[in-house]
Amino acid sequence: MIKRFNIAGIAMCLFVMLAAVQGRAGSITYHLRMDGNVPEQAVLFVGDSITEALCVAAVTERGVNYGIGGDTTSGVFTRINQYESRKRVRAIVIAIGVNDIARGVKDPQIFQNYKLILQSMPRTTPVVFSAILPVDSRLVSYEPLRNDRIAAVNRKAQKICAEFSNCHFMDSGPKMLDADGMLAAAYHEGDGIHLGTEGYKVWIADLSEALNLLSENKE
Repeated sequence: MIKRFNIAGIAMCLFVMLAAVQGRAGSITYHLRMDGNVPEQAVLFVGDSITEALCVAAVTERGVNYGIGGDTTSGVFTRINQYESRKRVRAIVIAIGVNDIARGVKDPQIFQNYKLILQSMPRTTPVVFSAILPVDSRLVSYEPLRNDRIAAVNRKAQKICAEFSNCHFMDSGPKMLDADGMLAAAYHEGDGIHLGTEGYKVWIADLSEALNLLSENKE
């Protein structure tokens, strides 16, 4: 019975992994189909499920959502070069990294991927680099996903961003914390990770402000 349970469990894990890979590949296929028609003054939003569920129209006009649930820093680096629109858009928003931490990816690899992602951007295209948002670790099942680790990664990400003249770092996390330093219940969907309506309102306001500041500085 134990052996059967283990085999069934392994099979289920493999099935879930295969479905995730196929889903990601399908998303990229759809992205590439529309990428050629992305207008010059558009803003690309690239990230994971938190970005995928973002109403980009509430952030800016001509927002294009290239979020993919479950994506990682290596996944974004792999696909970002396929988006030719990155060479002509008004700005690009990058928000990625929480899945790396949850899956135990080591910091040096995350930081290397951040650099590779930013190096893939045209130097004339402004990049808004959004910090990894906090979680409520009391509710999540991923042991590595703690706010002290997230904060440390964000500090290094900010330094990496500062190495690129077109990169602008922003962090909405402090606005979403409760008295215990966790992602407040009012801002997530009940799982301690994914934003709810109120959480998105905070993030949307900060993203909108960051993009507006980029436009003002450009003028």
